[in-house]
Amino acid sequence: MRLKPRVILGRNVCRLRQQREITQDQLAERAEIDRRYVQRIEAGTANPGVDIIARIRCALSCSWDELIKGI
Repeated sequence: MRLKPRVILGRNVCRLRQQREITQDQLAERAEIDRRYVQRIEAGTANPGVDIIARIRCALSCSWDELIKGI
């Protein structure tokens, strides 16, 4: 069974955040979103729009490819 794109995105966000050694709180602050929303994104239960994904990408200083790899 293939994973849903939002689950893959969430796993990538979590992996990249941990590689950069930042907390969910720090990511939320940098991306100007709620920490609970970061939790939901990482869990694959949120379906963020392009604007939110772009803010997370900037906050993580990563490429689009790194963020959506595997989708």
